Parts: sequence; structure tokens; C-alpha cells
Amino acid sequence: MLLALPLLAAMASAEDRALRSLLDRQQITEVLHRYGQTFDAKDADGFASLFTEDAHWKIHRRGTERPQFENTSRAELKDFVADRFSTVLAGRQTQHYVTGTVFLELTEDFARTRSTVLVVHRILETGALVPVNAPVYMDEFVKTEAGWKISRHTAN
Repeated sequence: MLLALPLLAAMASAEDRALRSLLDRQQITEVLHRYGQTFDAKDADGFASLFTEDAHWKIHRRGTERPQFENTSRAELKDFVADRFSTVLAGRQTQHYVTGTVFLELTEDFARTRSTVLVVHRILETGALVPVNAPVYMDEFVKTEAGWKISRHTAN
């Protein structure tokens, strides 16, 4: 019986790690969904809250090396999206469909994912739906006291 205790402890520990991994994956996936939902709601504060203070966010046109847009802090990103919401996107309702998320790396406090996304704009004046982009999101996450946050986001 005493010999079985270390084995039982190891099994419980493995189960705990597996459960923690599943919970982390679910929480990270939720952050990715909130990324689209807060952007679509034109909620600059909610969108920015998904990122670390020193987050690096960049958007590339497919096949280009230099980013079309780049922000290197949460505050800068918040100001950028708030401006976009009130100017370029003022007459449009964006719709982000985040799907096909694959975990490339997952530890207790870091994760790296790749997601397929479809971005559609509804032109408010006409109601027309326009497919705009189908980027691949590469994201890095860190676990903070407030939960999982995006530390690096690249869309190609």
C-alpha cells in the first residue's frame, strides 16, 4: 500500500496538469473571441484590456515585410483603434470570425497560437456585406494576475 502512494500522487499530479491545460486553452480561446467581439463593438477600452501594458500589435498586408499598422503599448493601441472606430470604420460594422485556433506552445504562463480569421464589413448606409480580409493571427499570451493577456499579435 505504501508503494502505491507515490504512483497515486503522480497520477493526480498528471490529471491536475491536464485539467489546468484544458482550462488555460479555454481561457485563451475566450480572449481571442473577445478580441473580435470588442473590436466589432467599437469598444476601445475593452479591446485594449485584452493586452499587456507593453503589448506589440501589428498588421501586415499579405506578402509584405513591413507592417501596415504597428503599436507597441496598450495605450498606443487603444488610441489607434479609437481613432479608427471614429474615422475609417465610422460607417461600417466589422464582424470578426475567429476559427481554427491551434496551440503551438503552452506552458503554465505562456502560450503561442495561430488562428484563421474572416473579417467582414457591413456598410451601414446600404446594409451590404463585404468580405474584407482573411488573415492568419499569430498571438503570444502571458498569464497575469488578471488572467491571460495578449503580449504580441501579428496579423498577416
